[in-house]
Amino acid sequence: MIGSRQLSRFVTEAEARGAKIVLVGDHEQLQAIGAGAPFRAIAERIGHAELSEIRRQRVDWQREASVAFATHRTADGLAAYRDNGNIRLSETRDEARGEIVRDYLADLAERPEGTRVAMAHRRADVRAINDAIRSALQDSHRLGRGEEGGEVSFQTNDGKRSFAPGDRIVFLENSRDLGVKNGMLGTVERVEPGKIVAQLDGPGGQGKGDSISVPMNDYRAVDHGYATTIHKNQGATVDRAFVLASGTMDRHLTYVAMTRHRDGAQLYAGMDEFSSRQAGRLVEHGTAPYHHDPKNRDSYFVTLESDRGQKHTVWGVDLEVLLHFFVQLETSLSSDRIMPHILQVSR
Repeated sequence: MIGSRQLSRFVTEAEARGAKIVLVGDHEQLQAIGAGAPFRAIAERIGHAELSEIRRQRVDWQREASVAFATHRTADGLAAYRDNGNIRLSETRDEARGEIVRDYLADLAERPEGTRVAMAHRRADVRAINDAIRSALQDSHRLGRGEEGGEVSFQTNDGKRSFAPGDRIVFLENSRDLGVKNGMLGTVERVEPGKIVAQLDGPGGQGKGDSISVPMNDYRAVDHGYATTIHKNQGATVDRAFVLASGTMDRHLTYVAMTRHRDGAQLYAGMDEFSSRQAGRLVEHGTAPYHHDPKNRDSYFVTLESDRGQKHTVWGVDLEVLLHFFVQLETSLSSDRIMPHILQVSR
């Protein structure tokens, strides 16, 4: 996720000191925030050693799907999850989020010692899922509520958040003093005014890491960790993943989201996001700064025109994947209506 200018400065410093640089990563996962794709360019120009054996997923068809996601065959990867009943469509995005909450809680009840996370691309969806899971846990008396339940409110970088013993917590910034990295998850052990004591997830899973004391006056980069953004989960491993699809996701985000699990991943989508709002005749597509703002990095876009003449632009789409899906659809739509919705193949 490093841009060309950042890597260039790093290489310059290393070269001046006679150091050797070894780059390790996957250029098909999340892309650089800054301009350029230097890791990809170096790999393509100089060459690279490659690890091809999939170890994270435990089921053969899921390992094969992970290879498909990693090699530009996103449609094949999604089709494997569809064929095994792991794609669920709801009428609306709100209903899809509700399905995630119910399945997350059911898995928690069935496998309390297991690890799990819900994922979404948009922070608003992450916040809604976190709030719904916490509320359900409190309603069932599995998580404390209020002062009598040991709940304490703190000011975080993203506003007020309340934590109680047993809450899942995510750390959003690196801190050497605390021994945490951006995206690390943990479980709250106890809360006190101005302090959260949490046990980090370790290599062996939840409850296997170090116990740390977080001074909330000095470190406020925390949030509830039942659901996180896909970006925060790159590099994470859990037993089960619950993924909310959105029209803002491209193949890179899909690849990361659908390969964080050991035992299973379920993909959820609201039909309202992938149906009428984004259906229509293709009138324009290409690459431009996101939302045509020159301050933003380039993103792929598709502009569609409805039967009523209304135009809608979708950003971050992968036209090749959408076209692949469309070929598979059993629909009477004409061939220029390329995007009835990205997951209609699951019907």
